[in-house]
Amino acid sequence: MNSDRSLRDVFEAINLPYPHDENQSLVEVGIDSIVFINLIVALQSDLGLVIPDDDLIFSRFETVSLIKAYVDAHAAPRITKPGEHGTPN
Repeated sequence: MNSDRSLRDVFEAINLPYPHDENQSLVEVGIDSIVFINLIVALQSDLGLVIPDDDLIFSRFETVSLIKAYVDAHAAPRITKPGEHGTPN
């Protein structure tokens, strides 16, 4: 994932503690079905993801590591403007 801070902001916005261990199940930090839906909505609105209904399976988002992998795989590519150089952040 490009920005750890962005994901931390999403967790803060939905009042879900950000785990110290990115492989820890979010169940252990207090996620339930309502908070899971809030997480999905926040990922879509705050990070600009489009998450299809078929992907709305908790096991795909059970840990921060899995969320980061999903975001990296599904984030829209950054479009560079003419004259910009370098790789996307």
